[in-house]
Amino acid sequence: MSDATAPQPFNKEIPTDEEGKFRGYAKARADFLHVRLVVAACGALIIYIPHSWHFALITVIAVCLAEALDTISLNQSIKRLNSGAPLRPELRFSLYTAAFQALLFSGVVIGGAILQPRVTIDMFLICYLFAAVMNAGMLLYFNSAATYLRLLIYGITMILIISMRWMYFAGAPVLAYETAATLLLAYIAFRVIDFVENNFREQEQDKVNALSRQKSMKTQLEVYANKERHLLQLAAVAKHANDSVIVFDKTGRITWVNDAFTEITEYPRDEAIGRRAGTILNGPMTSPETVAKIEHAAATHSPLRIEIQYYTKSGDPIWVETNLVPLPSSPEMDGGMIAIERNITNSKLRQSELANAMRNAERSERAKSEFLATTSHEIRTPMNSIVGLTDLLSEHDLDPAAREYVVALQDSAQSLVRIVNDILDLSKLEAGKLKITPSVFEPGHFFNKLDNLMRPRAEAKGLSLSIDLPDDLPLLYADEGRIRQILVNLIDNAIKFTRSGGVTVAVQGARIANTCRFSVDVTDSGIGISESGMRRLFGYYAQAEDTTSQKYGGTGLGLAISRHLAREMGGDLTAVSHEGQGSCFSLFLPIACTDQSLEGIEEVTQIPEAPTANLAERTILVAEDNATNRMLMSKFLEKCGAEIVFAEDGQQAVDLFCAKQPDLILMDMQMPIFDGVEATSRIRALDAPQPYIVALTANAQKDDRDRCLKSGMDDFLTKPVRKVELLDTIYKVLADRPMMEKPLS
Repeated sequence: MSDATAPQPFNKEIPTDEEGKFRGYAKARADFLHVRLVVAACGALIIYIPHSWHFALITVIAVCLAEALDTISLNQSIKRLNSGAPLRPELRFSLYTAAFQALLFSGVVIGGAILQPRVTIDMFLICYLFAAVMNAGMLLYFNSAATYLRLLIYGITMILIISMRWMYFAGAPVLAYETAATLLLAYIAFRVIDFVENNFREQEQDKVNALSRQKSMKTQLEVYANKERHLLQLAAVAKHANDSVIVFDKTGRITWVNDAFTEITEYPRDEAIGRRAGTILNGPMTSPETVAKIEHAAATHSPLRIEIQYYTKSGDPIWVETNLVPLPSSPEMDGGMIAIERNITNSKLRQSELANAMRNAERSERAKSEFLATTSHEIRTPMNSIVGLTDLLSEHDLDPAAREYVVALQDSAQSLVRIVNDILDLSKLEAGKLKITPSVFEPGHFFNKLDNLMRPRAEAKGLSLSIDLPDDLPLLYADEGRIRQILVNLIDNAIKFTRSGGVTVAVQGARIANTCRFSVDVTDSGIGISESGMRRLFGYYAQAEDTTSQKYGGTGLGLAISRHLAREMGGDLTAVSHEGQGSCFSLFLPIACTDQSLEGIEEVTQIPEAPTANLAERTILVAEDNATNRMLMSKFLEKCGAEIVFAEDGQQAVDLFCAKQPDLILMDMQMPIFDGVEATSRIRALDAPQPYIVALTANAQKDDRDRCLKSGMDDFLTKPVRKVELLDTIYKVLADRPMMEKPLS
């Protein structure tokens, strides 16, 4: 069927998107297909029956085929769209089917005009074509491209029919009326199509506006619903919150409180509303300064967070943290403030308890530090005498038995010194004051000194000591003293727990870029460690076996401190052992390598030999309150050639300095009247040539060293001091130091 008789499509839901319009176009074409087929066939019969039944049949088949192909192709396009096909190809294809249908229909109309040019059927043809134009124009909104193409073809057809009429019936008066009627029909068609198109456009705009209003209204409703829900939630939170919530008006009077306010303050809501918070909650211990800050915040309408002490209705003091928030002024709200208050009474009590606990802990820490310092001093003072006297004894020509006794004394004294050092190191570990101080050193010289230190102990037990050292070890940048402390502890333990055989120290070092993977394995053939002992081997105050300390001695601190030191230097200390099969302790450290010259390192690490300079004209003042240590110092220094002067307290030290003008002072820290620090400060304050002052003290803590140096001392030696170390220090100081001017006697 043609477009001439298709009814106007009208959808209640006017589509606004391009695909929706195309679907509406296809649906309108398909819905009225049967009507168009019947009317188109009847029109073709009316046009062609007067001429020939054969032509009539052919034209009926042609117009029906065109309509059917157009509708079928549109249905296929809809199916493809449902399957996800793009819209643009389907729109283009609808142009082809529309052009085919319009051309075939126009051909039928033109054929009728040609076959019967002198019959008055031409007016029927014009009306028939006009109906097609009207029908096509009804779908302009849904598919404008296909509609304009149909209208173009129908317009050309209309012009051809009028032209043929003028060719066949030139000069007939009726032609003017027919032409005018045709133009009038064209104008009517234009107006009707424009009206329908505008109607659809208006409906489209109305729909868009309605959807926009609906969306806006929905959004507003959601906003209002969210606000209402939010307000309900806030109201529920405020009412049932554990914190007290108080609402004030702009005059500062309470307008609402929640249940928590009553629970905290014991004031019912009806007693609180209409009153000022300060009149019911402030008490004798409430801070006036805090009250003034709150009043200032309320007057300036500014937020404030502060702690204040209130009183309950029964008179009990409570602490609250109050958070004042100003309320905005609006037609619905008359301003004011809201206070959210949290009961922090228990927190305040805990803070007070914690502060007291902190003060007690600090006092305890100070007491412990003082105890350790006193203990260290009291132990090191007699140990200085023991170590010094055994060193003096070892210089004499002794029989083998006596020398064996002296060696045993020296070994015992060194064990006691190590125990004291371990206790001090532990206190530093617990206080976080144990520091790592790296320096450059040469590993070959380091292990030579270690061998000289440990070999006599091994040989005294009939054990062998072997140190396997590679030849290609680079210079190392690490804390030489801490590494020595770890290895001395490991080797000393290996010697202690080995009855026969020996101890092997295997050193390895592989350089990778600027880092050396430095490792030392200390292996012994001793008693070994059980599986249970391995689990607590590195714990503080613990030894591998319960009977170890009873049989071999020791505090159980050395390995724990050694592992801590290794980890502080970025490495670790591990152990492998089996009971009765010996042990192997492995120290691993990632150490920075250096390219510093070997000569510079040797100058630093080698202990200089005592110079042979004559100190006969020098004066050395020894400030020492312990008689045994004074006797020991006199023996150490009797052959140096210098004049030795002794002071028994701080006051004597200052007086003898003024009288003798010594070149060097060996200053003990703890002495009667005033200590060595005070004595040094007084000497430095005198307008006189200043001596070189060396602290010679049993106080071995780093804080003690810092105090000495801060007071004006130049160096620091820790008791027990060895004779060689003391003489080396004295010779090194006085070798290049100008002589002091001596007072006239």
